[in-house]
Amino acid sequence: MNQDTLWLAGSIVVMGTAAAFWLRKRIKLRRARSWPMAEGLVESTNVRLEGSGTQQSRYVAEMSYFYPVQGQFYSGRLRRTFLLHDRAHRWADSYPSGRPLIVRYNPAHMQDSVVFEQEQTAGVAA
Repeated sequence: MNQDTLWLAGSIVVMGTAAAFWLRKRIKLRRARSWPMAEGLVESTNVRLEGSGTQQSRYVAEMSYFYPVQGQFYSGRLRRTFLLHDRAHRWADSYPSGRPLIVRYNPAHMQDSVVFEQEQTAGVAA
C-alpha cells in the first residue's frame, strides 16, 4: 500500500467513526423524548476557550446538574459550543446555580440523562 492509500483508508475510518458517534447521539436524543422526567437543579456552569494554532477557537459552555430518582441522586452535563464569547457567557448565565431543571432520565439506566433546553421554562421547572 502506498501512502495515499493509507491516508484515504485512515480518513474513511475517522469519518465513519465520527458518523457513528453522531448517529448514536441522535438516536439517544430521539429515545429520550419518551423518558420519564425528574426535577433537577443546576450545580454549576463554566465557559472555556478551546482550540488554538491551526484549529478554530471556540467557546465551550458546560452546565452540570443533578437530579433525584427513587431516593438516589444522579448528575449530568449539558454542553454547548459557541464561536462568540458573549453568546457563550449569556447561555451560561441563563443557568445559574440552583436553577430548577426538567431532566429526562433513562428508566433502565437512571444515571443516563438528557436536558432538553426547549423543555425548560424561565427558571421554573413544571
